[in-house]
Amino acid sequence: MLFQTLDDKTECVGVYAGGTLYFKDFPTELTKTWRYTGSITDPAIEYAWLLCNGYTLAEVCPDFLKERLESSQRRFRAYLKSFEIGRIRLREHCFFDLVPEDFLLEFCDVKNEITKFVFENYEKPENYDHLNDIQKLL
Repeated sequence: MLFQTLDDKTECVGVYAGGTLYFKDFPTELTKTWRYTGSITDPAIEYAWLLCNGYTLAEVCPDFLKERLESSQRRFRAYLKSFEIGRIRLREHCFFDLVPEDFLLEFCDVKNEITKFVFENYEKPENYDHLNDIQKLL
């Protein structure tokens, strides 16, 4: 099952999967996501980011999703700017506690769609396991 994590800190565990946000009692069949974060560490999870050689979401986004992604990214940057202005330290707070749920749903949904596109259209590199080990180490 495709999913996205909602924060990259180990103490801020939240997951978007199947159109729903989870903050506990996560689905057990989580298998594929965009990129590794320290909050979900199952070794069986596959990462689209590694399949597309580290390109950004915008670089691999199919044309039919570009407008949705750009809109979500503008909102994302606006939230980050407001946190900067308000002197809110994101390392001390969970991102998902600071933004509206509808934004999280939209942003994660478009991210899931791009992740799905990558898994359907990119081949797994021969050195995938090595790259996966390195990204987790870093």
